[in-house]
Amino acid sequence: MEDADYLFSLAPHAPIYPVLECVSHNYDGTYTAIFGYQNNNAESVNISAGNYNFTSPSSGNVPTTFNPGENNYALQLRFNGGYAFWTIQGPDGVSRTALASAASASCSGSGGGPSS
Repeated sequence: MEDADYLFSLAPHAPIYPVLECVSHNYDGTYTAIFGYQNNNAESVNISAGNYNFTSPSSGNVPTTFNPGENNYALQLRFNGGYAFWTIQGPDGVSRTALASAASASCSGSGGGPSS
């Protein structure tokens, strides 16, 4: 096996899953979706914001470094009560989407985020 082949085999190739954790109803009538993710790779993976890492409504604040394992409260996305989503295409080449709506599971408390 050549060195390049060996290095490629060690590169991250497992999926990364966006996960909807909950939705908060804000005092101004909007909603905030709280997303986490599951990185099944043994190391951190970098995915730039853009075609492989994006939200709707659009947010310039998507995480770009995905640490291994389960990661909670990675992204908060404010929306008007229709639908909101986060799509990530991981190193396995498959795009996965987590979808939120006003009817999604509610966060504890209210006012824009999860309670401690």
